Amino acid sequence: MSFSDIESSVERGEPVELYLFRYGDKPDQYYAYTDAEKPITRNLITHRPIPIKRSAIVMTGTQDRAALTVNMAAFAEVPELYRVHSPSSVVWLEIYQGHANDAEHEFIQCWYGRALSCRWKGREAILTCEPMSTGLKRPGLRRNYQIGCPLVLYDPRTCRASKAAATVTATVQSLDGALVQLSVSASAQHAGGMIEWVQPNGRNETRTIVGVPGGAYLLSGFPVGLSVGMEVSVVRGCDHTLVGCQSHDNVPNYGGQPWIPIVNPMSSISPFK
Repeated sequence: MSFSDIESSVERGEPVELYLFRYGDKPDQYYAYTDAEKPITRNLITHRPIPIKRSAIVMTGTQDRAALTVNMAAFAEVPELYRVHSPSSVVWLEIYQGHANDAEHEFIQCWYGRALSCRWKGREAILTCEPMSTGLKRPGLRRNYQIGCPLVLYDPRTCRASKAAATVTATVQSLDGALVQLSVSASAQHAGGMIEWVQPNGRNETRTIVGVPGGAYLLSGFPVGLSVGMEVSVVRGCDHTLVGCQSHDNVPNYGGQPWIPIVNPMSSISPFK
């Protein structure tokens, strides 16, 4: 019996939904769930049954009611991504609708977006998600007339600074919460940079360097999956000034206007002094 036959019938349907969360750059980095009673395989991906449900999908033409909430068991893997620190990359969510008794396993995608945050209520985790259309309609960054550079560091389309040239490999010597001591001592140039490593599960993780107290690295959050002896990539930061851009040998791509006069020519002080 095909999907269309079941969908148009009155009593034959067994509606179920598939939830596919993707986190990471590799095709096998995903979490697949279903609200059915038995596992369902679609496109070689097996969705295992867990307690999961969602709010109604609202399409009003505006963005104020576009958010979707997904309630799921707190023991699932996806809520753990938000337990200690926000995920380093986007957590994408695809929702498919179909019928458990469909022999052809034909499921129709009804929602696509990303999971923004997670909160816990007892044994239940509540994910707040937004559709892809919300991000597409959001206005982009606007360039201002300013001295400092507004470009995202190492962005290949705007900044174009060489990330590889500013990256060194180091070994973790000690961990104290978000404070990490590496085999390469930190300097002021590392502030605003990043530390990247590969977790035991194969996923890439990134933390921003927010400070360099005593030659150590103070990260923006607890480094999940990092342990003593692991190798990490240390990427230098930039203070978004012309001097900082010179340290990256990237002055032609500087995004600010460093020659803006800082002396008011209309003031009582002569600009010719």
